[in-house]
Amino acid sequence: MNENYLQFIWKVKRIPFHLIKTTTNQAITIKNVGIHNTHESGPDFTNGRILLNGIEWAGNIEIHIKSSDWNKHNHHHDSAYENVILHVVLHHDMEILVNGSPIPTIELKDHIDREHFENWQYFADSSQEINCRKSLSSVESVYLESMMERALWDRLNRKTFFLKQVREVSDPKEMLYFLFARAFGVKVNQLPFEELTQRLPLSIIKSVEKNKQGELILATSGFEPVLDFKESSRIWVKLNRTHEIGRVACLSWKRKGLRPQSHPGIRLKQFATLIENYDFEIALKHLETDLFIDYTLKVLDEHLKGEYQKLTISESFKNLIIINAIVPFIWWYAEEMENDELKSKAISVLESTKAESNTIIKTWKLLGVKVKNGYQSQALIELYNEHCMKNKCLSCEIGVQLLK
Repeated sequence: MNENYLQFIWKVKRIPFHLIKTTTNQAITIKNVGIHNTHESGPDFTNGRILLNGIEWAGNIEIHIKSSDWNKHNHHHDSAYENVILHVVLHHDMEILVNGSPIPTIELKDHIDREHFENWQYFADSSQEINCRKSLSSVESVYLESMMERALWDRLNRKTFFLKQVREVSDPKEMLYFLFARAFGVKVNQLPFEELTQRLPLSIIKSVEKNKQGELILATSGFEPVLDFKESSRIWVKLNRTHEIGRVACLSWKRKGLRPQSHPGIRLKQFATLIENYDFEIALKHLETDLFIDYTLKVLDEHLKGEYQKLTISESFKNLIIINAIVPFIWWYAEEMENDELKSKAISVLESTKAESNTIIKTWKLLGVKVKNGYQSQALIELYNEHCMKNKCLSCEIGVQLLK
């Protein structure tokens, strides 16, 4: 038994409240179980309401396995717990005082449905990647759709929070440049691509002649030795004296097990070609219209397509650039500008983008889940990584329905 389970049955009201009395044998009516506090520190439920001795109390509700956990968790030293109106415990082993007065307490040990707990424990301890895989088809589709919507917003907000933590920039051009780099690095070479953008900001790249910008990126990447007599190397040396650019360590680039088209040498040349030919000013001028996406695809098609370039990117990789660079950028910018319309724009872009094809999406498809576009594939990846793989069934609407 753990607190997560007690919080769950309290939240969904799977407790015989009509039989409950306080530990001092007083009648109590639970008027409102409160709002589950899943993100902030402090009591487990806020804005609860109880009726005790003819008086209605409003405040917070805290849940523990044992009453003594209150002191064990140092709540008696935390002012955030002074407004707790009810202590819900599995075992009452000591009286707890708040502001010198005993806090009303109810004990649940005689009111737990053991069969339900064992069913929940099966979900929590399951070794399956998706705990509800055998029961998913029995849940109404509306719950999966609702969970997908929530998961997608969580994913975009989580990515934005990450961007603000690792890339403290206010210039949208620098952020878009950074996201392009991460997209070309995919997972295996994201870190050296990130380092490349940190060593060589976009502002420095655009300060040199256009036809030398790509070479400057390759020189800074450290992936291949650069001859001292090359023009690009001379430019790099000059800029390095002023800005201390340095180079990414060659060993940072992962090569093993990659397909030829995903080789870091190829991806670096593709990235360098894109940045050299991408007019960030033009792109951002059309950020709130479809021309933003159209312009990006136009540059990709014109400069990274055709045998003469030998740097052709596939349609699926272009799709990943839209999903992993353009959409997170629009969302980040919408957060910066507090523009909800731009967030809707990001969602509509995903809805018009093809779904990804990877191991996670294939797993969902095997369970009968239809994945039609980037909106759904991104949502299902988030649901899988942040809920299924972490056994957070109690925070998932599908799990809640199955466990009710």
